[in-house]
Amino acid sequence: MEKTIAIANSKGLSLFHRKNGIAASVSTIAQQNGDVKTGSEDWRSNDWRAFAPKEIGRRAGQKAVSHLGAYSLESGEYKVLLENHVAAELLAVFAGVFYGENVQKGFSLLKVTLKDDGLLEKATGSVPFDSEGVAVRNKVLIENGRLESFLYNLKSAAKDHTTSTGNGFKVSYKDTVKTICTNLYIQPGVKTPRTLMEQLGEGLLITDITGLHAGANAISGDFSLSAEGFWIERGQIVRPVEQITIGGN
Repeated sequence: MEKTIAIANSKGLSLFHRKNGIAASVSTIAQQNGDVKTGSEDWRSNDWRAFAPKEIGRRAGQKAVSHLGAYSLESGEYKVLLENHVAAELLAVFAGVFYGENVQKGFSLLKVTLKDDGLLEKATGSVPFDSEGVAVRNKVLIENGRLESFLYNLKSAAKDHTTSTGNGFKVSYKDTVKTICTNLYIQPGVKTPRTLMEQLGEGLLITDITGLHAGANAISGDFSLSAEGFWIERGQIVRPVEQITIGGN
């Protein structure tokens, strides 16, 4: 996909930029002794050199095979480790707590004055300016557990007597401007997945969640989601787990 975005008005604003993107999705099926499992792998980038179709297919196949023989668990409280993409999906649901207009309406869990980086290299959400012609930049929203900033478009910024953060976007030229994240992400830590599992000791590694639209409330923070993953003992994967629900706030 390749597109050009241009903005111009009678006050002298004249901006344009080009961007491209690549997307791939592979779904697989594994079967053993009547047990059938599916797996999928999605990939996005704007760098053709990073496109590795065989590796995408291998990961999709491994996901299906790894869950053969999965079982459920008794209800209880367990220590949980979220795989990176699962944490990202949850973050996307609750990203609205950082939007200035939601704070102004009382919808944010953080009612006090991650990173959202619109210039992140090789990221599909990177753009030089938003739909209102405001230059985007790298914003630190939370630093070491402390809230540092909200995200604004021109209208919500004016209401709070501040400046736009370059997050005013239209989904299409016919839509109204809304606050939207560019590349919202948690700063990577230094611990490897293996180290995190060793520190978990015994508990659940969650590799997939479903029902985000119905099972997660971005205003209250409550969530109850169907999930699957693996049971961990002594820091090692013991066997796959399915048909479970994880809940919390």
